[in-house]
Amino acid sequence: MTGTVVNLMALRRAAVTCLDRAPVRPTWDSAITAIGLARFDVPRAVAELDRLLQAQQDTGMLPLSSEAAGLCAPPVHVIALGHVLDRATEAGGADLAAAEAFADRSFDRWLAWHRWLAKVRDPDGTGLLEIRHSVESGFDTSPRWDGPRARAGADASAFRARDVFLSGIFAAANDVLAGIADELGRTDATAELHALAARFRAGVAVSVDPATSLARDVDGETGEWIAASTIAGFAPLLAGGNRELAARQRTLLLGEDWLGHGALHYPLPPTVSPMSPGFRRRVKWHGPVSPIIAMLLGWASARDSAWDLRAVLADASVAQLGDLCFGEFYEPVTGEPLGARDHPPTAAVALEWLG
Repeated sequence: MTGTVVNLMALRRAAVTCLDRAPVRPTWDSAITAIGLARFDVPRAVAELDRLLQAQQDTGMLPLSSEAAGLCAPPVHVIALGHVLDRATEAGGADLAAAEAFADRSFDRWLAWHRWLAKVRDPDGTGLLEIRHSVESGFDTSPRWDGPRARAGADASAFRARDVFLSGIFAAANDVLAGIADELGRTDATAELHALAARFRAGVAVSVDPATSLARDVDGETGEWIAASTIAGFAPLLAGGNRELAARQRTLLLGEDWLGHGALHYPLPPTVSPMSPGFRRRVKWHGPVSPIIAMLLGWASARDSAWDLRAVLADASVAQLGDLCFGEFYEPVTGEPLGARDHPPTAAVALEWLG
């Protein structure tokens, strides 16, 4: 990692300005944006999540966006709600009252969303969520999906895959929602949510390749494991619960195949291992660093008291985002921003790291 001095006040001001100027476009990214908004404006963060719920279907499904009603979103919403409630608790007063009132009136809708995912996207109880299009994963062009995408070129309905990374997020989100249920006195739902968390943690753990210690997706058409060396392989770190597996994965992530690779500008997770033949430094999801993924791994590290990994991710992320460009991605070797600039979710990530 190169020596970098970051003006933290300037970074905070720039991130707030970026979020203040962000257009209102209810997509799944809005959940990440809400995490950043909660650092300086809890009511706006609540409003962001409320807008997302306005697109919810009667079945409970939350779409990827209002323009993609048939595709579901990555289930990060409740993790964002947990962040908003935490910031509101720190602020107290009117912020806390507004956030708690929102959580109370929206709880059944979040519960319906989680029930829909468990029933419709994992009807066989495997503990791995099925996606019907690569964009539902958030990793739309990742080499994880080369096989299913090739089939879907001829027949879009042929894309089927069980997504281990989304399943790790979903396991964590169910535990968060169970905690919210306890706080709201909704103990009728607590056991159900903890059971869902356990089911998806187990599904993620079963997917781990004993040879690489990386979790694997499943090709929904062939039933075969998809063994790609991508950041999605660290889904167990998000899922939590298995301390031995998590310790093994943290060692791997901090090692020379990933954060410790000598070519990286910052010790931040590229989306494909630099040791992989498929590593492409400037191709979306084939190598560039995703600030959102780094933040999610940092959040899970703090949850599990894995402070060594969290410190590495926090310091490197702040240094990277100190360029004030708020890139959608970052080139892992040069450190330059790639994709959209002034990307609101990236600004939100910066504020979350600054605390």
